Amino acid sequence: HAWDIMLFQTAVFIIFFFAVIEEIKISEKNIAIFFGACLLSTAMNGFNTWAAGALTQLFFGLLLILIISQSALSFADIYKPIKYAILCNLILLIFHYLGFDPIIENKMGEAGGFFGNAPRFCFYLAIIMPIVFEKSKLIGSLLGILGIFLGEFYLPFFCVFLWGYKTKRSEIFLIIFLMITFGWTKIIQSFAIRFPIWLPTLEQTLAQPISGWSLGIFPAISDQFIKSLHFKADTAFSSFLQFFFSTGIVGLAGLGYWIRKTFRMAEFPSKQAFFESFDCYGISLVFLGVLSLVEYPFEVPK
Repeated sequence: HAWDIMLFQTAVFIIFFFAVIEEIKISEKNIAIFFGACLLSTAMNGFNTWAAGALTQLFFGLLLILIISQSALSFADIYKPIKYAILCNLILLIFHYLGFDPIIENKMGEAGGFFGNAPRFCFYLAIIMPIVFEKSKLIGSLLGILGIFLGEFYLPFFCVFLWGYKTKRSEIFLIIFLMITFGWTKIIQSFAIRFPIWLPTLEQTLAQPISGWSLGIFPAISDQFIKSLHFKADTAFSSFLQFFFSTGIVGLAGLGYWIRKTFRMAEFPSKQAFFESFDCYGISLVFLGVLSLVEYPFEVPK
């Protein structure tokens, strides 16, 4: 029952919130406030099984962030599992190209490692690329080249950006401009596919902007307002837009509060210091944010 699950989640949240208040750890308190905003927006819509599942995943995802942030892992500790994960995904990718999947059923026959298809696999590669690039520029560059073969051309963009950022050579950004110029047709085509999804989703969001329509509900009701496609849109092709659709201004306020407090805690003395302070983890978050504008990395279950 949805209400039973939601009452349990609410009780766990209250215990979690007061625990972090007592510890007075600001970073944890910000995460608790963000989750509370998502819980509030869902309560304003009435609890349902879709929201229960989404909130459960969100809660344990945030809990995992807290565990990792408090573990003080070294770069080697973080890079090692990523290295093996890339290797396993590449092996499975080769099997996919051979038309065989030893682990999961892949009805579409599209190569994509453990993520099921190429776009989702490339989300993962984009997020981990800065960390891999920090260890080996060669392997990081190969991940960018792999994006070309998988048909996701933003990976080479990200790779070239990393070269420019790490080497401080401004001519690298001229290459990015030329890449955008020559790839303009593909970019236009990509946006042409997304606009028929974005516009009705935004219109529906603005019809109920305060609380949104409930977390996790988008794939269940998208065909009711997105009618111009020959396929059912299970995502809004924008994690930020789908989050706004799901939680409204209440959820955005919680997310904005978390982001604002995180940057204020860093206390950058100047804008230059802000941009120069980004390590590989910060760049990964930037790449994740860029992807979330036009793709759906947060909606990928894996």
